[in-house]
Amino acid sequence: MLVRRGEPTMLYTRFSLSDGAERRLVLSSSDTHFDEEFTQTYGSPLGAVDCWVEAVEADGKVAARLRVPAGTALLVKSRVLWSADGVPREYSVSHYLAARTVLSTRTRRGRTTRPVPARVVVPRPRTEAGPAGPPLRHSATSVHGELRAALRSGLLPVGTRLDEQELATRFGVSRNSIRRGLARLAEEGLVRRNRRTGTTIERTIADLTLGNGTGWDPAETGRYRAERLSVATVPTPPFLARILRTDEPTITVDEYRVYRDGRPFIVYLRYSRAGVPTRPLSCDSPADFDELFAQAHGSEVNRIETTVHAVRAHERTGRLLDVPPSTLLLLKERLLIDRCGTPCEFSHSYYAAAGVALSTRSSA
Repeated sequence: MLVRRGEPTMLYTRFSLSDGAERRLVLSSSDTHFDEEFTQTYGSPLGAVDCWVEAVEADGKVAARLRVPAGTALLVKSRVLWSADGVPREYSVSHYLAARTVLSTRTRRGRTTRPVPARVVVPRPRTEAGPAGPPLRHSATSVHGELRAALRSGLLPVGTRLDEQELATRFGVSRNSIRRGLARLAEEGLVRRNRRTGTTIERTIADLTLGNGTGWDPAETGRYRAERLSVATVPTPPFLARILRTDEPTITVDEYRVYRDGRPFIVYLRYSRAGVPTRPLSCDSPADFDELFAQAHGSEVNRIETTVHAVRAHERTGRLLDVPPSTLLLLKERLLIDRCGTPCEFSHSYYAAAGVALSTRSSA
């Protein structure tokens, strides 16, 4: 647990994927110290970092450790560290108090991402060596996060019937911890539990990358459909004047609801300078994101700056996403900057947190 100014701010769990190697935690703000420690531990420099950001509600155990009420909104960052020789070395999960934390990234266009192999998203199975084997873990919070990781990585596809004992062996945890983790997934609408038929995967978790314009894999564009709710010209709020570097008195606001597989998935608000041609969303056009951006702004997009928050749904946002008011949401704020360094668009995207993870890959 990380304590800042006497107050708990982060709960950190790390799984080493390299036998016999354990890196010391580095709390220095210098990346140099971290890189040196990583290289010394694994014999190879840091090569890449994969991250996924989700939002969950704190259960009783995590809430007690962070000294907050159960149900408090948390941002959860799952991370895989790869060494330069292409070997995954660490998997970690960090829980942050959402009211005190935002997570941000800056991505230059042209970088590629590759999926994390399924074998690194969950800890190794428990061995059956008896007393000499590793002890069972009993954290339902850890199990919940690891089950979500298995869902988003495709290890547990829709329709899979889950066996509690098999999962307990596979994850190296007690059966009771598996049962409590599955109960949380049921509350999120990801699994269906039935006394006669058992537990079945009902929905997967959408893994959306922060490194491209659409967020989703271009091959999946057909799964998305946008509904334009409104367009308006409004007085420029001071914070947008600063972000978009404009002294114009008005800006244009477009609001959309985006569906995934026929279900409400995103409430999307886009802010741009008044008079700029409206950029169609890529799910509504045969052209790709980069072409549409260049047509609207006269220059290619060069940089994407993203900040992620966890917030509660207001009544209208909940209605548009077909979730109750106060449902936990992921809010993605995004700024698109062109090749000339001009901020062109700022947007807010609201997702029901239970069904989405926002991911990024950065090279060292």
